[in-house]
Amino acid sequence: MSTSPSVIDLQYFQELHDRRYHVDIHSLPLMRRVAHLHQHLVKYSSSTVKRDQTYPDALACLLSMANAFNLNISNGFGLNEYAVNTLDDIGQEWCTDVMMEKYRQALGHMAKLLEASDHTEDYEYRVKAHSAILTLFNLLIQMYKYEGASSGHTLATLYIKKIFNLKTKHIFYPMYHTEDLERHPIYRSFNSYLATI
Repeated sequence: MSTSPSVIDLQYFQELHDRRYHVDIHSLPLMRRVAHLHQHLVKYSSSTVKRDQTYPDALACLLSMANAFNLNISNGFGLNEYAVNTLDDIGQEWCTDVMMEKYRQALGHMAKLLEASDHTEDYEYRVKAHSAILTLFNLLIQMYKYEGASSGHTLATLYIKKIFNLKTKHIFYPMYHTEDLERHPIYRSFNSYLATI
């Protein structure tokens, strides 16, 4: 993979992973599934050290959230903003303290959405969820570029490596892996990319 993978390819790769390896969460009702992913994001942002160690995990959760809401992240930023085809297209906008505060606020907005759904409040769930997911995604990529890029790896690279590592822990990994290599070109492409890391 000579260029960065597209965001929609990352979303598809995550969807394949969730259907195979996280069927317990993938099969939950929508808001229960999103609540589970939100809890992971809160946990990952609980400290600077935790955040630094879990950027790929947080990206996986955000891709899963977008998939749950049928949100194509690339299209979500709209024509009036900037095109986001790959993670490289996210620009740096704020210093780290501002990014963290905005990230916490977006997590709070998602918490409000989840809490409102429990009360069946009159709330624009889909619009507000899309907005929160896009904000979290944008900020996560920026924070990684500011804090984690010194690792020498792109976040997309770390994410792909992490997901393939997680797969190997499943008892059906050999069978699933063989089948996915045969059926899914994106999976095959990402698997080949691992050999170059």
